[in-house]
Amino acid sequence: MALHGVHSTQVDRPRQAPTSRNVPARLLSQLPVKRVNLIVNPISGQGRGLRAAMRAQAAFKAAGIDADILPTQAAGDATRFARETHANVDAVLAVGGDGTLNEVMTGLVRNIPVGIIPVGTANVVARDLRIPFSPERAVKAILSGSTRRIDVGTVNDRRFLAMVGIGFDGAVVKAICERRRGPITMATYVAPALRTLWEFKAPTLHIEVDGQRQPLPHHGAIITNTRNYGGVFSVTPKARPDDGILHWVGHKSPGRLPLLAYATAALLRSEAPASLATYGSGRSFMIGSDEPCAVEADGDYVGMTPVRIGVLPGACNILAPQSRRA
Repeated sequence: MALHGVHSTQVDRPRQAPTSRNVPARLLSQLPVKRVNLIVNPISGQGRGLRAAMRAQAAFKAAGIDADILPTQAAGDATRFARETHANVDAVLAVGGDGTLNEVMTGLVRNIPVGIIPVGTANVVARDLRIPFSPERAVKAILSGSTRRIDVGTVNDRRFLAMVGIGFDGAVVKAICERRRGPITMATYVAPALRTLWEFKAPTLHIEVDGQRQPLPHHGAIITNTRNYGGVFSVTPKARPDDGILHWVGHKSPGRLPLLAYATAALLRSEAPASLATYGSGRSFMIGSDEPCAVEADGDYVGMTPVRIGVLPGACNILAPQSRRA
């Protein structure tokens, strides 16, 4: 196994051909790759990241595929490792959460597939693509699946795969990022969310979609590439990661009670009443506000309004199970 971003070296041993005992015969004919890099955030999943990478490495090797583990140590490492991917590597897998996947996707300069071994907190993209949470099952699903083209969103000069949140959503993530010390869990969000709910002053947003100014001001917005949000919610139930557009919801009403109503609708994976929210889709968005407010993308704080948001249809080549339209 490689440490500190150095490729692992393996003891020379005669390689045994995969047998039906360790990988099904029907799977052997579908293997899309022969060598992969596993870029892992060791602290993902409360420290489960490295163990998950080792389990995935063993599963790949059982299928006759070489797998090197590259652990990150700081923000930006995953992007650098992806950028430095050698020509003899057929795929890069992000072992971690949506943040690790975002860094890997951002760093790739070659058009090679990206895979996911989900270990993070929300794992939004993995849930949308129906990738199992067991490393062994994730490897099997990837190898017996297909290479899919999914859309990539852009927020200013940054890319995202899941969502952008402006307003309350951005304020919560900003608070977490400012106080983060080590791994993030779902419980990590509770105190900042409650504190922000109590202190939050909703901004007045001005939203332009595909060049058309929305006639009503909004007080929060979420633009998504995926249906899943935060692991258990769905703020835009109609979203698909491969439909070539982004979906959005704008909050019409400020205050704590409307925020709770939005959250309840999202938890039920349904749309909020039209009196509370605007739903739609588009390819380009310009969002400003009367006073600067926080913006998050894929769970990372990315700055303040104004922001421009767009979509790159089919820009990410991802290894995933076969798509099943809902």
